[in-house]
Amino acid sequence: SDNDDDDEDGDVKGNGDNDDDDELEAFSLSDDEEDLRKVALPSYIRECWDLLTSKDKPDAVESGLMAASSLIRNNPSDLKHVCVGFCRTLLHLQNEFSIKGFAVYKRTAMVSLLVVC
Repeated sequence: SDNDDDDEDGDVKGNGDNDDDDELEAFSLSDDEEDLRKVALPSYIRECWDLLTSKDKPDAVESGLMAASSLIRNNPSDLKHVCVGFCRTLLHLQNEFSIKGFAVYKRTAMVSLLVVC
């Protein structure tokens, strides 16, 4: 090899002046704390509906409410079968547990239902 600093792939090896930290990708230190939730966000619209009708389970209601809009907007195949009942549940849902952002979550879910159904 003409150059002793070349490795087998033809890349030039560093001479010690290059800092390995320059090559590391930065990562976010922000944490949505999703792993700390007592009740996981539902993956299915019927599971979400069940959470919204939970009695004496504020964490379940909150998880259902937080997930409702995105689940509805995904337009799952069974949404047309539960649309009216789900809307009725949302319409009559009261903030019994003083859930932060309750009105916004509820309104967003109802608007999503109106648009998709």
